[in-house]
Amino acid sequence: MGKPNTGEHALGCVVGYTRVSAKIPVDLREKLRKYGVRVGPLIRDVLEREVRRRELEEEDKDMEDAPERLRKISNEEFARIIRETRDTGRATPPAKTRPSNS
Repeated sequence: MGKPNTGEHALGCVVGYTRVSAKIPVDLREKLRKYGVRVGPLIRDVLEREVRRRELEEEDKDMEDAPERLRKISNEEFARIIRETRDTGRATPPAKTRPSNS
């Protein structure tokens, strides 16, 4: 991987970049040139979509586990979370239901 640099993203925010590379067959490279395919934007788009797909898979798994985690929270703890959310706009989840970093 190459040295990171910065530039302006399409959304107008400054982001860091790094270089990635892949070996492809010579005939594929020739076809890309023939058809004027800009490889950089194509690779970025595909990688961004793949990351988003995996993030959604992870969120789906978290949602599947949610009912089991919610059953472990007492009524008193639910009441505390509701009060805290109402008073501050956010709540600290109980320690035993926080997702692990695995």
